[in-house]
Amino acid sequence: MKQNEAPKLSIIVPVYNVEKYLDKCLTSIEMQTYPDFEVLMIDDGSTDSSGKICREREQRDSRFRYFYQPNQGLGPARNKGIELARAARIMFIDSDDWVDITIVEKLLPVSINTDADAVFCDFWAVFPDGEKRTVPIRSLFQLINASGEERMHYSVQRSLWSVVYKRDIWVDNHLLMPDIIYEDTAVYGMLLCYLKNVVTISEALYFYRAQREGSLMQIGRKDYRNMLKALDYFLKGAQTHNLFNRYSDDFFRYCVRQLGIEWKKSKKSLPENELTDVKKNITELLSNYFPKWTKKNISGFMALGSFVSCEVYYRMTLFCDPQKENYSFTSLESLMSDELSQTCCQFRNTNPYRTEMVIKDLKKTWKRQLSACKYIILDLLEERHDLIKYENSYITKSEAFDEVCILREKYQVIPRRSTECRNIWMESCDQFFHKMRNENIQVFILELYLCENKGLRGKEAVFENIEEIREINKELRFYYEYIKHSATVVTLISRREEASFSGTDYPYGCFPWHYNEMGIFVLAEEIYEKLNTKEADI
Repeated sequence: MKQNEAPKLSIIVPVYNVEKYLDKCLTSIEMQTYPDFEVLMIDDGSTDSSGKICREREQRDSRFRYFYQPNQGLGPARNKGIELARAARIMFIDSDDWVDITIVEKLLPVSINTDADAVFCDFWAVFPDGEKRTVPIRSLFQLINASGEERMHYSVQRSLWSVVYKRDIWVDNHLLMPDIIYEDTAVYGMLLCYLKNVVTISEALYFYRAQREGSLMQIGRKDYRNMLKALDYFLKGAQTHNLFNRYSDDFFRYCVRQLGIEWKKSKKSLPENELTDVKKNITELLSNYFPKWTKKNISGFMALGSFVSCEVYYRMTLFCDPQKENYSFTSLESLMSDELSQTCCQFRNTNPYRTEMVIKDLKKTWKRQLSACKYIILDLLEERHDLIKYENSYITKSEAFDEVCILREKYQVIPRRSTECRNIWMESCDQFFHKMRNENIQVFILELYLCENKGLRGKEAVFENIEEIREINKELRFYYEYIKHSATVVTLISRREEASFSGTDYPYGCFPWHYNEMGIFVLAEEIYEKLNTKEADI
């Protein structure tokens, strides 16, 4: 690149008190195999040696340009970078992350040759213990020519880095990031509406430092108010940009999905009195922008079955006020059997949530909650596990049970795909639905199966244990068909094509987890719609 000639790419690096990580970030950029770029280091009022590191880099490499501004936040620092950029294409790299030395070479020519509005690549999530996971960002754009609303439907990931954008997309549409945490969420929904030509690269070229202590994202996870501010900014911007009326329904789903994630975090970390305020603030935000939507005063929910039912239950709390009980990692056989004392078990000090669920499975405490229960969300995914017969009771030999619990005395294991287990299940099923009829409880059955393929849709590969998975699914199919023909208090919700629920940590399921989030919200919305119909008939 000649001295006065505009570079092909402007790389924007916002910098704030990252002296520990900055050199690695800048070095990974300096070493790029494609040399025609500039780096805009926007120092947002650092008080450590970050500014010095930037100035030294500027002195030794003319492609690096250093700018200082009083502390305004990550969003304004990126905005400044967009303003100063001389290239027709820009890229954001956070100063505590780093990139593969070929990222520019692999993204920029594609952007130029295809005239793409944005070129995305996968990225690595790098955890403090050194573990790395690939995150296929292209899942958001599995339909290359998808509309903005379709992309929002698939979008949970909202990070702005690891992408080469046309600068004009930002400038011509007046996209500015605010001085708040989740500044990317505040513009991401609008950005998706403006991206017409999107290309994806099937390679992880960006290294995201996940769960870094002291990072803005870590701080933000503790405060749902930041998400409310970001979504308020987003919705105001959508109105200003004349996008709101066109995409209103899609914006609603986008907001609900983001809030659902924050609500789940709040449920785990905040005391009950603060949760009331969280729910109130969420309701106010949604009601202000979506007046047709009203939170229904519907209560008396319970979730039974696998972790999926509980995840759907959590999303339901954004639409109504269900009972605060849920039971995962349990089967119908266990639910309908006799209570066991905790003294029969020795508990390992591992996962507190799993321990709580196993104790509930032992004590069958769900029966004590039925007097206040009107609706149950149930799936049968835990019916993939063998049964433990102990005295006159059954326990689900789930992954949670194996992780946290050891029985002190002798017990019998009943294989899942045995005639004995099927007979026990049918008897338990009949007892369960007889009880539901007597208690006048409506059951929403989520007809879910194990995924037979792993990987991205369209590029799936079968699991190595595919025959086992198919045998389990065959058994599950028998269970669901049995319920369809014998139960009268059931609303069946079949699995959607996109509803894959297990992430990378589980042996059965699709990757990436974006599909999981989308599928769970789809199920929650469908239950809510059916629930509204039923409540209206009462």
